[in-house]
Amino acid sequence: MCVWSGPVAKKMRKGEFKPKTKELTKEELKKNRQQRKKDLKKNRQQAERKDMFEIISQAKRVWGELRRYARTRTHAGTNTHTHTHSRCPTAVFMQ
Repeated sequence: MCVWSGPVAKKMRKGEFKPKTKELTKEELKKNRQQRKKDLKKNRQQAERKDMFEIISQAKRVWGELRRYARTRTHAGTNTHTHTHSRCPTAVFMQ
């Protein structure tokens, strides 16, 4: 028993299928360009903020290690720096 369900689909040749594309108006094209520019600017700013955060974090880490190092030297009695005027860079570590 043969059941007929409708016509058989045609085989498409290579390059024959062309989907309908909506033509964008000038306003839509302009909006798309503006959105791309905004996205690029936002991504660039995020990358800059990330770089600055990494630089600042590394600087804080280095200063923290230096401060700990200076304090350990002071407590060990090896530091002969006894004055504490505000212009002296090592005075910060003596406090």
